[in-house]
Amino acid sequence: MQFRYRYGDGAMNLCLDIGNSKIRAAVFRTGRPAADEILHYGQDISPSKLRAFIRKLAGQHTIDRAGLISVSPSLTARVRKAFTELPDIRLKVITCWDLKAMNIRYRNPGKLGIDRLINAYAAYQLYGGPALVVDIGTAITWDAVTAQGGFLGGAIAPGPGIMAGALTQHTAALPLVKLKKRPRPVGRDTEECIQSGLYWGTVGMIKELIGRISRDTKLDHRVIFTGGLGSLFAPEFRGCRADELLTLKGIDRLLTEIENQKQKTRPL
Repeated sequence: MQFRYRYGDGAMNLCLDIGNSKIRAAVFRTGRPAADEILHYGQDISPSKLRAFIRKLAGQHTIDRAGLISVSPSLTARVRKAFTELPDIRLKVITCWDLKAMNIRYRNPGKLGIDRLINAYAAYQLYGGPALVVDIGTAITWDAVTAQGGFLGGAIAPGPGIMAGALTQHTAALPLVKLKKRPRPVGRDTEECIQSGLYWGTVGMIKELIGRISRDTKLDHRVIFTGGLGSLFAPEFRGCRADELLTLKGIDRLLTEIENQKQKTRPL
């Protein structure tokens, strides 16, 4: 069952997604993105840089509430601290237990990456089911959703950046090369050969898992690409859709759903 949302209060939601190498954030007004920003980080990020990133978005808009998902406990703690300097904004750190209406068939939902779960939730809410979300970034994930919006599970593999780094790290002579869109399959030098392997190897891996997951689940999935590299690879797959802001849209919808439930339970 898909949910209906009451956006009539004109509330603005600040949504943040802390990934393995970057923080992506967007401001939504009545369900539509008003602004979005990306902050790339390495091994560490200074508190001042983090505060400036949040203030850049919060300062340009009148934010009512904020939602956060994260794969980094240490950065989550820093973001919480940064929001103590913004007392007018209510911060909600989202976990799998906030998706009460979703039938999650994962053996241990607490071990499931919240970004994967939010992607599945957003795909169903926005595009219906059955759906298969392919998120391409540091890792590649495939997440299957039933026709009723339940989360079935999926697959995880290294992204092209990890593959490129591993080649350089574990060999003596292979250089680190940048990912190139649609390189010629037959490389004429070492760099071209690696670019071919990274790009077309990723395409082949994605295509194989889409087929195997569809056969295993016996579902004709609607495929949605997302993540930092989703839009790069989506054109290789006919009939698929790319939605770069899928995760943040899911956070926005869930924040509004949680707020609507609170409104219903408040005494008159």
